Amino acid sequence: MERICLITETGGYGGSEIHTSTLVRFLNARGIAVELISCRNDVYDDLLPADGMATLTKTSLSTGCCEADELRRWRGLLEGVGCRTVLLVKGWWKMGSLPFLRELRQSFERVVFVEHALPEPMPPRSSRRFLGVIPGLGLWWYRMRRQRGLRYRYPDLVVAVSGAVAGQLTGNGYCPPEKVRVVTNGIDCRRYRHDAVQRKLLRERYGVGEGQTLFGMVTRFDEMKGVDLAIEAFHRVSRETDALLLLVGSGKLEESLKEMVRELGLSGRVIFAGQQREVWPFYSAFDIFVMPSINEAIGLSLLEAMAAECLPVVSSAGEMPSVVEGIGQVVEVEALREELPAAMIEASRLDAAVKEERRRLAKERVFERYNMEHSYAAFASLIASL
Repeated sequence: MERICLITETGGYGGSEIHTSTLVRFLNARGIAVELISCRNDVYDDLLPADGMATLTKTSLSTGCCEADELRRWRGLLEGVGCRTVLLVKGWWKMGSLPFLRELRQSFERVVFVEHALPEPMPPRSSRRFLGVIPGLGLWWYRMRRQRGLRYRYPDLVVAVSGAVAGQLTGNGYCPPEKVRVVTNGIDCRRYRHDAVQRKLLRERYGVGEGQTLFGMVTRFDEMKGVDLAIEAFHRVSRETDALLLLVGSGKLEESLKEMVRELGLSGRVIFAGQQREVWPFYSAFDIFVMPSINEAIGLSLLEAMAAECLPVVSSAGEMPSVVEGIGQVVEVEALREELPAAMIEASRLDAAVKEERRRLAKERVFERYNMEHSYAAFASLIASL
């Protein structure tokens, strides 16, 4: 039986973790056993199938290590895996130090990167002027691009979960185009549907009145997701409407976000629902889904929300503008602090007939373009063909 190794390191439960656990199931269904190495977290304890086709190994080691002792421990762990192929699931672009990546290359015949986040773009090229007149060569820019591209010497294949990620990897010169394949994220469209019963139950549970607008987020609480920006924006929105904001998730910023809500006097208007294993009912409760991410490939929770007929308000990060084109509001990442409140208010004040039509379009778009059956099957076939 073919076996492959997946290595993941994450700050909490989110889109890349959902993607990874679902991919494991699809690989298992094709007769491929999986050894999942989870670094410094317990996220996958209850997510993997219990049929023996997937094995979970938890370690305190980090993929960002550079110390010789840690690298030796990694070497011993990887030698015991017994797989020819490894998938490094990258929840952020710079995951994996160069010494760690060299260990992967030496331990496996085939190395695959799974890129879930947009890479940092190259800064504008500039140079000093000698004698105030003669332009320099700007060698610092070429050194930076070379340094950033070093990590892409190690994989045989780079799988990007959106065209935006692939475009930035190749467009910035970090990764050769021939190494990159795009397999767009997808969701279980049978599961994420609007449910009127769940809507009524959850809105009653959280004290949402009839006709009261409920903004919502389902996300990991870290800097990349822009939860603080959503709370700031809602502070201004709350002055003009009686809306509520419901936050589903957890993460390293949770306590600071709760403190922020208290300081803004929003304790009765912003609700923290905590981490939820079953998030699909919450989408039915939301009227408007907010996703002001600073860095996002495509956003699984955005797709889930749209499948459940939520109206989206998103940032311009990654592929989200094309996902919501003609359906939702888009705010440029650089302008989120200033313009997000107006976008949220605009979405809440749309004519009822317009809202109904956009909800229908949101559902149709996800069902047509982002169906999990096609996405994960293509991913599993790609890995199986290596």
